[in-house]
Amino acid sequence: MINSLPMVQTPEAFGLHPNADISYYTNATKDIWADLIDLQPRVAGATGGISREDFIANVAKDIMVKIPVAFDMQIIKKEVGAHTG
Repeated sequence: MINSLPMVQTPEAFGLHPNADISYYTNATKDIWADLIDLQPRVAGATGGISREDFIANVAKDIMVKIPVAFDMQIIKKEVGAHTG
């Protein structure tokens, strides 16, 4: 029975509202950024390193480059012939 379940379960599978996904990912993102900021040194050292703000900006840019383009689900469903309900 367990093997027949999909690899990624939606909130509905657990009796939750679909917005539970949004809430989870929003909180996870906030936690990641808070942890990233907490891990950075508070002041730039005299070694000529980049500032805390520059480091965080570089990480943000790196993450933005890796985010894939969003799919247009309506077009995909049309192309594969799925009903759009």
